[in-house]
Parts: sequence; structure tokens; C-alpha cells
Amino acid sequence: MNLVDNAVKWGGSADLELTCDPTAVTLLVRDRGPGIPAEALEQVFSPFFLVVWRTNRT
Repeated sequence: MNLVDNAVKWGGSADLELTCDPTAVTLLVRDRGPGIPAEALEQVFSPFFLVVWRTNRT
């Protein structure tokens, strides 16, 4: 739920897409926010992990 909350907070809105097949369920969350830095992607679902946002991100 935090992922969706942050998508709306930082992107203004979010599109959610749920797909199912016999072996998996996939939830796609798409927003227009600043994105998650590549170096944080592996940790983004770890409990209590926070991304430190820099004002000069490109």
C-alpha cells in the first residue's frame, strides 16, 4: 500500500494494472513522479527502507 501512496504523493496520480496467469499475479503501479533511483531498486520493498531524495536529481 505504501508504494501506491507514494506514487500518488510524488506523482499526483497513479495507474494500477493487475494481471494474472496460472503461476503469478502482477501489480503494475505507474506514476509520473521523480522515480526510484537505480541504486535503491533492490531495497525498495525492504521494511523501513527510505529513499533520500536530492533536490538536484535528473
